[in-house]
Amino acid sequence: MRRGRTARCRTSPAVVDAAVDHPDRRVRGRLAEAPASLALTAAQWSRLVLGESSGARRELLLQAAVMAGRGLTREAYGTLAADPFGPVREELARMPALPLVSRCSATRGRRRPPPGTRCCRWPSWSG
Repeated sequence: MRRGRTARCRTSPAVVDAAVDHPDRRVRGRLAEAPASLALTAAQWSRLVLGESSGARRELLLQAAVMAGRGLTREAYGTLAADPFGPVREELARMPALPLVSRCSATRGRRRPPPGTRCCRWPSWSG
């Protein structure tokens, strides 16, 4: 794949799908850059985020998805709500498109909710 190929807005869906699953993280990372990120579907964003082994990269990709105004699939929200890397769960809880049930799962176990996070119930809230 030539440099910059994924940054074009009119890239075919087959090329975008191949880039989402590409073994080189630099190729996958280019998808998170505008304008390519604006063309990704929720399913492609989900595969892109869940395909990363590094928690820090998952967090960065979640931030890029928010900036692109995109959500994830329901299954991805559920998986990321149980992510072992805390900052991923915190970033997930800030996503405006996050279903309320997943928002609560992502913040469970924390003493206080992350700033700007709404939750259906906060049982351990103690001033």
